[in-house]
This record gives sequence, structure tokens and C-alpha cells, in this order.
Amino acid sequence: MISIDVFTTPDATITAPGAFCDNDASVNLTAATAGGTLSGTGITDALNGTFDPSTAGAGLHTITYDVVTGSCTDTDQIDITVNATPDATITDPGDFCNTDASLNLTAATGGGTWSGTGITDALNGTFDPSVASVGPNSITYDITVAGCTSSGIISIDVYDTPDATIADPGTFCTSDASMDLTAATGGGTWSGTGIIDASNGTFDPASAGSGVHTITYNVGIGSCAASDQIDLTVNLTPDASITNPGDFCNTDVSTTLLSATMGGTWTGTGIINATTGEFDPTSANIGANSISYDVTVSGCIGTDNIVITVYDTPDATITDPGAFCSNDMPFDLSAVSTGGTWSGTGITDALNGTFDTSTAGAGLHTVTYDVGTGSCTDSDQIDITVNATPDATITDPGDFCNTDATINLTAATAGGTWSGDGITDAVNGTFDPSVASVGTNTISYDITVLGCSSSDNITIDVYDAPDATITDPGAFCTTDIAIDLTAASAGGTWSGTGITDATNGTFDPVIAGEGTHTITYNVGTGSCAATDQIDLIVNLTPDASITNPGDFCNSDISINLTAATTGGTWTGTGIIDAVNGTFDPAVADIGANTITYEVSSNGCTSSDNIMISVFETPDATITYPGDLCSSDEAVNLSSVSSGGTWSGTGITDSENGIFDPSVAGSGTHTITYNVGTGLCADSDQIDIIVNEAPNVIITDPGSFCYSDPSVNLTGLPAGGIWSGTGIIDPNLGTFDPTTAGEGDFDITY
Repeated sequence: MISIDVFTTPDATITAPGAFCDNDASVNLTAATAGGTLSGTGITDALNGTFDPSTAGAGLHTITYDVVTGSCTDTDQIDITVNATPDATITDPGDFCNTDASLNLTAATGGGTWSGTGITDALNGTFDPSVASVGPNSITYDITVAGCTSSGIISIDVYDTPDATIADPGTFCTSDASMDLTAATGGGTWSGTGIIDASNGTFDPASAGSGVHTITYNVGIGSCAASDQIDLTVNLTPDASITNPGDFCNTDVSTTLLSATMGGTWTGTGIINATTGEFDPTSANIGANSISYDVTVSGCIGTDNIVITVYDTPDATITDPGAFCSNDMPFDLSAVSTGGTWSGTGITDALNGTFDTSTAGAGLHTVTYDVGTGSCTDSDQIDITVNATPDATITDPGDFCNTDATINLTAATAGGTWSGDGITDAVNGTFDPSVASVGTNTISYDITVLGCSSSDNITIDVYDAPDATITDPGAFCTTDIAIDLTAASAGGTWSGTGITDATNGTFDPVIAGEGTHTITYNVGTGSCAATDQIDLIVNLTPDASITNPGDFCNSDISINLTAATTGGTWTGTGIIDAVNGTFDPAVADIGANTITYEVSSNGCTSSDNIMISVFETPDATITYPGDLCSSDEAVNLSSVSSGGTWSGTGITDSENGIFDPSVAGSGTHTITYNVGTGLCADSDQIDIIVNEAPNVIITDPGSFCYSDPSVNLTGLPAGGIWSGTGIIDPNLGTFDPTTAGEGDFDITY
């Protein structure tokens, strides 16, 4: 088979696009038959035919179009005119005042039309500032030459004549806040001593200082500008700073306050003369007193404030806390006047007056309290007694059996009182185990010396006499699971061969092994203990392992199966004698047969299972597929019994028996088929003949145009039959392009 192409003859005629301006956008040229290539000045994309007038430039440009369809071609040319776009750039005349004379504007290319605010003559471009707006004015110039139009735009600023007259702000004090000066026309620039912001005209009296300062204001641009000056007077603000007299007691005498500049007025709590500034502590408040002073010079006012603290005379008398014990909790001491400082042995917090008896220790301790500030202070002392707390620690007597004799308990400091379960004498501390509870008994001891008490507690354990008798679990087999042994009194410890958990008494027959094993059990503590032993018998579990006889054919004779321990019973499909274990393949199932053997000895039973496979005798006879050609498709060979393996030249799939003549090649090929397993197997062979297929070759005639004449195709070997669209003689292989039509056609030989 070959493929033959027939093409239509193309038409390259270009569609005329008309004239362009050199600032026009790019366009894609077109032709009668698309798909060709354009070339020439201004062509920026040869495939899409993109023509760019700005790339081409002004002038006459020849454009060529070539188009090919298969082996069929055509070409065409056109001339495209590109006209130059006029230059509308306006000459910038600068800015104007609204009182300036009219002016004729100019552009790079004359002859256009002017428009915009201030234009009074559209042809000459006359601009009149008095007619224009104050501010920016947009001016436009439009011109057309040879059908190509261009525009230019500029902005002309017209300014109003400014008035720089400064508004008089009056006189200042050096302590006055900054202020912004003003003028009749805003937007100018300020300068002079004290000006800290030239744009806003901010004048700072503190920066300028006392004196007369000339301030200048300039506003406007170029000839549209104005200027003004003003003299500003700044008077010195008097210094009202008060000399700090310090703090006072409320019993101190009056004093006269002082300031840097005298002659002002004093106010505040404690001031008894506003002119002289006399301050009386007895008239003032206890605590902070705010004092103010105001003084005026040349209209400028100075002010200052201070705070004078007046303290009340303190009383340091300490409140007696009484005696302490050495184990008392820390205690905060107190005095008539608070806020002072405490010191002395046992003081752990000087501000809160915390007295810690454990830090001080037993004895007599002097504690001092100081309170007040400067000359307003007071002090007091007190002696504090700390008595030693008695030691009530009990001597531990250990544990008891409930049959033990009584005992007198002891403590570090004698003379106290005993209590608790088992105490029969509170004075002597007699403890009787037979009266106490079996288990934990809490015993308390309390003692007081010089008003200081102490106590202690201990726990005494009393145990009941245990019974270690072991419960007999009976005999075991070596395959039995582990069990937990038991005794009359629990909680003891187990030991002996086979014990894997001494606490729970776990006995494992597998670990112990066959034989008699002595197991010991101990329970209790000290003299309250007991022990017992028991002999446990572990019998050997028989071995039921079956000897595997292998697989069978269903035609095999019966056999007697065997196991490691004889004397058991056989069951399963194919067993015809349960005692001797006779297995008959003919009676068993084709496939897997489960066989079970069970045997007992000394009460111990064991069993085993095996799987015996029985196979049916297969038939390997192959079905002959007939003779084949080397070009034939692969075939699946078959046999009477499936599931076997195929081999031989041409076999490409040994499981499915696929035979491929093209792989085998021409000739006679022996094919073998094996099926079955072991003794249950069969085999067969056949010879398959593969004949050689002829090799067909078509001579390629190339592509055609629709109008080409008919041709006779050629092929090897000769004498075949031709078919396909365009074939008008199947014997000669005559192909007619006109009959076939335009397209791609498959021809078969």
C-alpha cells in the first residue's frame, strides 16, 4: 500500500490595501490563496503578511507574495504608498502674567489649526494671557497633509499678580508659642531671624530671642512677583524659677520662699503671705503641697511650680507580741506609726517587720524599730522571748505479729501522752499487738513544755499468722498451658522448676519438662511466716508427627501411612483403615486431601495434619493447526489436557501455546507439549509446516496536481490487483488524479 497526494493549483493575487501614513498601525495583507510567504520593505512577518508603515517609511514599496501547494506554485506583486505624517510639535512659549501682551504661537509644520483657552485666532495661533485662565491652559494644534493627520498639545501657565503685604502680628514674649505669619497673597517664601518654616512663615520667639527682628516675604514668579518686610519685637519672659526649700515637719517654723525674679505673687497650701512668699508648715497639709509663683515684666508672664512635702512627727512605740515557741509560724510585728524599718535577730523582712522564730532560735532577742524621714524620726526597742519546742519524735519499734507480747513505746522527749489503736497505757505508751488491728495502726504522741506543744505519728504494722498450704493442681502434660498455683494465704513467693512468675505462682509445664518437680511456697514476714511444698508430675505428650508420603496419581495403589508415635487413629478423605492408616488414591479426591492422626499416652493427647495431593493422569495429544504462511497471524495451539508447557521454534508464549509463523520462519518445526506433575505426566509432539509469503514492493510515483494526466503504477512481483480511490484499471494499476480529486489517497496492491 502507498499514499498519493493530489493538490489544487494556488492563486497568488494580492488584495490591494490602499495608501498608508507612516504612523499607521501594522496590517496583515491577504491574497486569494492563503498559506504563502510575503516579502519586501515593511514586511515584519512573512507568514502572516504583516506590513508595518513605520518600518517601511515614507515612499513607494514593492511587496511580493509566493504560494506553494504541493508541487503547484504561483506569485504576485503590488506597490504600496506610505505618506509622511506631518510634525505637529508646538514651540513652548513659557509662562505668562495675566497682564502680558498677546503672542502668536508656532509649530514645526505650519498651516494647521489652534484651539484652547486663551486662543483668540485659530489660524495664526494668537494667545492672549488676559483672556486665558489664571493657572494651566491646555493648547492644541491639529494639522493634515496628504491625508495624514497629527496633533500637538502643551500647557501654558498664566499667573495672577500677587500682593505681598504682611499682616502685623503684634509683639511677642520669648516664651510664646510659635505662630504662622500671613500675607495678602499666600504661597510665598518667608525669611529672617526666628523663621523656622520658610513655606508656612512659622515664627518662633524663643529661636529669635529678645529684640527687634526684620522679617521678609517674597511671593510670585519672574515678573509676577512681590515682596514686603515687617519688624517684630520680642520681649524677654521673666525667670520665675523657685528655689527648692526641701521638706518640713509639721512642727517647723515659717520660712520665706525665694525665686530668680522677685516681685511676683505666691499661691498654694501653706502660703500665709502671697507677696513675700512666707510658707508655714503648720498651716500646710501632711504630705505633698503644690506651690505656684507668677511674675510679670513688660507684659510677659513667668510661672513656676514646686511640691513641698510636710511630714507628721512619727510614734515608733512597738506593740508587745508576747512569747513565742521555736516552731511558731513567722509573725509581722506592729508599731503606732507604720512605714518604718525593723532590725534585730529573727527579723527576716525589714519593711513588714516579719519575725521568724526558727531563724531567731530559743532565747531573748532585742528588736529595734526606726520610723520617719530626716529630722522627723522616732525609734523603739522590745525584748522577745522564744521558748524551745519539745521534740516529740517517736522511736520506731518495727512490725509485729498479732501474737507478740506488749511493749512500751518511747519518744525523744518523755512525759507526753500516747494514743492510737493498740495503746493500752496512755502514760507509758504500752502497745499490745493482740489488741491492735491486723494491718496498719496509727500511733500518736503529744507533749507540752513551757506552753510549747509538739506531736508525732508513726504507723505500726501487725500481721496475722499466715497458712502456706498449697492447693494440689493434679498432673500435667508437657504441652499444657501455664497456670497460676494457689495457697490458703495469698501474697507469698513461689519457687521451683517450672515457676515463671514468683509472685503469681505461675507454673509452665513446657518449661518444667517431663518428670516430678518440687514447688515451694513462702508467705509472711519475719516471725509471721509459713512455708509449704508440693511435687508436681508432668507427663510427656506423645509425638503425633505424620511422615509425609508425597503426592499420588489417582491410579496409584494403596499405602499405609506412618507417624512418630504409633497406636493412634487416622481419619480423612482416602483413609480406608483408621487403625493402620491405609490411604487409597483411587478413593481420595482429585486435588488436596486433609489427613488427621490422633494418639494418647498417660492421659496426654496429641494430633497432626498433613495435606496429600492426588493428580488425575493427563492426555497430552496436540490438535494439528494445519499448514501456515510466514505472514499469517500467531495462533493458539491446543491439547486434550490443558495447563501444560509448550516448547519449540515459533513458540512465543509457553503457557498459552502461542505459535507465531513470522518468528518460526519458513520450514518444518517440531513442537513439544508437556503436561502433568511427577509420575502423573504426559508428552506429545507435532511437526508444523510454514510456507514463505511473497514480498510485495510498490514504486512510489510521487504527488500529483489535480490537472495531471493518468499514469500506470508498478509493483513487484508483477501480476497483482490494484485498488483504491483514483484507480480506473485494477489490472494495469492506472491512477487518474482528476478522478481521485484533491486529497491524500491509500492505494493497495
